[in-house]
Amino acid sequence: MLVYGWSVPGRYLWLTGLSPTDAGLLLGLEQIARILIVTSSLQLMLVLMTRAEIFTSIFILLTPLQFFNQLQTRFALRFALTLEKAEELLVARLGFVELFNLILRPSCGAVAEYCFEYIPMRQAQQIILSLQCILIVLTIAMGVSGFWN
Repeated sequence: MLVYGWSVPGRYLWLTGLSPTDAGLLLGLEQIARILIVTSSLQLMLVLMTRAEIFTSIFILLTPLQFFNQLQTRFALRFALTLEKAEELLVARLGFVELFNLILRPSCGAVAEYCFEYIPMRQAQQIILSLQCILIVLTIAMGVSGFWN
C-alpha cells in the first residue's frame, strides 16, 4: 500500500510534498485484495483437500508439460516435496533464528523415501477443472486486450 500510494502518479490527496496519490492508494487496495483472495483460496485448498488430492490436481494441471522430457512429473514431485517440508517446519514451530540456521547448515546427505498417491479424477471434477482453466484463460485474455480498463 505504501509503495503504490507514494510511487504511482495521480492526484495528490493533500497539498504537501509527502502526499500519497488517489490512484496509488486505489492500486494498493486492489493489490491487497488480490493477495487476500489468493491466500484465502490457498488456505481453503489446504484445508479441504488431502495431500493426495493436491498432488493429483497439480499433476493434472501440468499435463501440457508431459511432452517436455518428464517435466510434469518432476515439477509435481518438487511441489509435493515442498509441501511436505513446509508442513514439517510448521509443526516444528521454530523461531526465525532457528530456521535461518537450519537453512545455512549443510545437509548430511540423508536419503528419505516418499510415496505420493495419485487419485484419478471423476468426470464431474474434470469438467469443473476444465471450466476453471477456461475461465482463467479468458480472464487473462480480457486483461491483455485492455477490457478491464
